[in-house]
Order: sequence, then structure tokens, then C-alpha cells
Amino acid sequence: LPINEWPLVGHHESGRTSMSLGSTANNVVGMDLASGLALVARLQEWVAQPDFVYEHKWQDGDMVIWDNHGTMHRATPYDEHSRREMHRTTIAGSELVPGAAEKAREAA
Repeated sequence: LPINEWPLVGHHESGRTSMSLGSTANNVVGMDLASGLALVARLQEWVAQPDFVYEHKWQDGDMVIWDNHGTMHRATPYDEHSRREMHRTTIAGSELVPGAAEKAREAA
């Protein structure tokens, strides 16, 4: 698998900052592996505190939209026989993540 390097803290045009803490984060550049993994785990625990979590209570007809630049999201278990649809839409903009343009060209 290719190694992707993402900034831990991203700075947005709006002035906001966000952290890249996805479940695939497994190293911090400049730290030994154990220390990097410990830092990522600690940060993931911090952002998953109840005060920072939104859990949607689904009802028929609901649609939820989020910004992947600043949202850590997870699917929770659901009835496999339920009518569930997931659509992903990408909107072009100036806040591309590092390497995204190259990945898009490779995929084309």
C-alpha cells in the first residue's frame, strides 16, 4: 500500500483549523512509532468525548451532509434489511488535501 502523508493540523481559508485523525492514521512524522501511535490514540479519544459528538437519530427522509475537512465520522450498526442509501459528493474548491490532485489524475 502507498504511504500517504497528511498534515496533522490543517489550516483553512476560513481561519479554522482541523486535525486529521482518521482511523487509518498510524504514525506521526518526527516521532518514533510508539509515541506517534500513542499521540494519535490520545487525540482520537479526546475528539470523541460526548461534548464533541453529534449522533443522528435517523427518521424516514433524513439527509445528513458534513464537511470532510473538519469532521471525523463513523457509521454505527444498522439493520442490514433496512433501506439505507449512501451517496458521496465531492465539490471542487481550493482547499484540496495534499496529494488529492495527483490521486485524481491517477484514478482517471
